[in-house]
Amino acid sequence: MKDPARAVSPQPRRPDDTTPADAELSFAKKARYLLEYVPLSVVAAFFYVLPRKTALKLSAALGRLVGKIMRGRTALAKRNLKLLLPDAPDSELSRIISDCWANLGMVFSDLVQISKYSREKYLSEHAIMGMEHVRKSLEKGRGALIVTAHIGSWELSGQCFPFMDIPTAMIARRIKNPHVDRFVNRMRRFNGNAVIPARDAVRKSIRWLASGKSLAVMIDHRVAEGGLNIPLFGRPAATTTLPALLALRYDVPVHTLQMQREGESLRIVLSPEISFTDLAGRPDAILEATARMNRMLESWVREKPHEWLWIHNRWKMERE
Repeated sequence: MKDPARAVSPQPRRPDDTTPADAELSFAKKARYLLEYVPLSVVAAFFYVLPRKTALKLSAALGRLVGKIMRGRTALAKRNLKLLLPDAPDSELSRIISDCWANLGMVFSDLVQISKYSREKYLSEHAIMGMEHVRKSLEKGRGALIVTAHIGSWELSGQCFPFMDIPTAMIARRIKNPHVDRFVNRMRRFNGNAVIPARDAVRKSIRWLASGKSLAVMIDHRVAEGGLNIPLFGRPAATTTLPALLALRYDVPVHTLQMQREGESLRIVLSPEISFTDLAGRPDAILEATARMNRMLESWVREKPHEWLWIHNRWKMERE
């Protein structure tokens, strides 16, 4: 077993980290971020040494507890969920949101345990289907775009690429706490994935894809700028247009990655290449392609609503 201290202790910042330089932070922020990180690192070390089954059970319970403490986020999640289930009784909404918090707890324990996986262990525990479609696209020499979302165990599912020898980068938004940001990105990179900071996403994504590699993009992040307000469950949501831009302007093959939990295992399904040829020449091509991706996301969430990140302020508008 790898040393748990290596998995949770602060490490020197790499040049491509998404975190700001420490010199940019005030003393008060440095102290606050360190005080936040220390107990988190203790919990991470605890989950690291546990068998996965036990870690999942305890982290789910911890997630539910956090949901009871963070009442504002739980209330936000319930408002969001009503877009999907407007007529559901309050008891059903509360159950789904509690399960959402439990899933978030399990995402954390899965993230912490990424460094414990070998190729053999990962492939024996989790089902991966459709990777041949991505390989076929990569043979074209234009890279491959993987569109996915914060569903199920999204951090652990992303490790399928290095374990199947698919060079992949993932676009990541910076976490405000630099210690947490470095820890999370260190886990993402642990088995060979690369991380592209969201602030440099367009330029670096084009360069990465041009080198014939795959790029994973989360379609369900709210974007503050550069996106379009595309309907999601009937309400406009600020949505990234990067996948549509790369697909339509640079002819990059697009695939989706849908992930679901099945007990302790993950079921990861990669789609055949998605065609947007019918949108060629249309002035609204980027808008329509992005709308199709949002509709795909809706179908995933409807299958297992408790596995989506409802606590994210997905429908916030700038004027709010």
